[in-house]
Amino acid sequence: MIQSVLYTLDDCSIQIRDYVENINFNANELDEIEKRLDILGNLKRKYGRTIEEIIRYKEEKNNELAKLLNAEEEIHKINKEKEKIMEKIKEISDEIHTRRKNVADFLEKKISDVLSELNMPNTIFKVDIRKKDVPNENGIDEVEFLISTNIGEPLKPLDKIASGGELSRIMLALKTILADFDGISTLIFDEVDTGISGKAAQSVAQKIALISRNRQVICVTHLPQITSMADSHFKISKEADKEKTYIKIEKLDYEGKIKELSRIISGSVVTNTTYSHSKELIDLAENYKKNLI
Repeated sequence: MIQSVLYTLDDCSIQIRDYVENINFNANELDEIEKRLDILGNLKRKYGRTIEEIIRYKEEKNNELAKLLNAEEEIHKINKEKEKIMEKIKEISDEIHTRRKNVADFLEKKISDVLSELNMPNTIFKVDIRKKDVPNENGIDEVEFLISTNIGEPLKPLDKIASGGELSRIMLALKTILADFDGISTLIFDEVDTGISGKAAQSVAQKIALISRNRQVICVTHLPQITSMADSHFKISKEADKEKTYIKIEKLDYEGKIKELSRIISGSVVTNTTYSHSKELIDLAENYKKNLI
């Protein structure tokens, strides 16, 4: 058995010797392989963890290079797309302009009618629409509200001519009209009575009461004319102890409404005359609202 193994080993030795004699070692080729492996290592560090990722990165860059080499053609293509988009923008802007003009005519008449009801009978309201050279996200129009509150006065920008009381009534008119279209179910008027009193205040109160027939209205006010129109009257006051200030909200009944209205009218001292006047205001308001239904 040992002799047989020796023969086998001898045959293996001969084959190995022949294989070694046929090996052509080339130091330059080894250097080339090592360089290629080093390059692949650098590529993996920069452009991907695998050969597939490196090849994919190369293809992406080749596509970018092709676009750059054909830049003029690409620019021409983009400009054509831009022209089409600008034509569409102009078409839409012109349509919006036409609609704005139509709505402006309607709005001018409606606001003038409402302002007349709010004791501003000589007011002229104008929507000035001017086309710009370049459209933006709102179209190609520049819109400004103009107003003249007295006969013979020229139209001027709303924010430069209207007083606080006039602005309050104009805002009320705008909200009154727009509420019919924007679908808002609750309107909040915060100090809409600023700068008004007397007949104007009564007109505002009646207009708010009219609006409240079709939607909920929350109104913050200090005017007795508007207060008396409330369907639900909440008295809001501050109370403080040594450590903290509290806001107190109290829903008033009929008697409470009279007392609070008396306080608004006369201050801290409530007389029989003030009480009677407050009761009359509330009763008149209730009768007015009944006729609206």
